[in-house]
Amino acid sequence: MGTQTRIKGLAALLLLGSLALPQSTCAGYRAPDGKFVATIPRDAAPGTYQPMVQRDYAFDEFRVTEFGSWLRIAEFVWPGRIPYHHHAQPLRAPTRILLRS
Repeated sequence: MGTQTRIKGLAALLLLGSLALPQSTCAGYRAPDGKFVATIPRDAAPGTYQPMVQRDYAFDEFRVTEFGSWLRIAEFVWPGRIPYHHHAQPLRAPTRILLRS
């Protein structure tokens, strides 16, 4: 295995590992009913809202049983297939046009 292949493999693993990191964070407060709010209402009783940080991850809403969840993953994975497809067989005319633009 060449050095370039190892570097690409390491980069792919780092990108895959980045899915475990939060995509966004927001500081705010937890309301008494458990919902996240950005600011405390003026009429709130003291001590009823607790500070918290809300973190959103890439696959928070992923459900194994839902087909749409798998489509979300496929739309990010399918471009990786193009280089291997290119080496496996010659590209057809419509595919060549799509890749050129």
